[in-house]
Amino acid sequence: MKNLKKREIPELLFLGCFIGGAQLAHRFATTQELVRISKAATFFVPKIVKTDTDKLARLERWSNRISVRIPGSHCLHRAVGLNLLLGYEGIASEVIVGFRKRETIEGHAWLEVKVQDSVQILFSTVDDGFGSKWIPS
Repeated sequence: MKNLKKREIPELLFLGCFIGGAQLAHRFATTQELVRISKAATFFVPKIVKTDTDKLARLERWSNRISVRIPGSHCLHRAVGLNLLLGYEGIASEVIVGFRKRETIEGHAWLEVKVQDSVQILFSTVDDGFGSKWIPS
């Protein structure tokens, strides 16, 4: 909180509300429905291609910090919440859900943000093994 600027406070409040809202909505909606809702909510927002990678890293850190304080929230809620915030700010992003099989089938959600001609991945590492992507249509 020391390095928090006054103009960032509303953004973080929105982020907390979006993550909490996604967690609450997930009680009544399936994962597929939640991702579709997130996609539909940001569909009509004009997308800005140019964005600051430092801002994305900061928002990723804050999403992780906020979701720890919301009981029952996990990766899907962080990805949907940040997707809604970025859509609200006009930044193109997409929630991706991936699966891997070890002893059991495991799932993980992350966010792909279009940054100029490339894609920046938030909430995921390159070697986490979630190669199969599922993007609901």
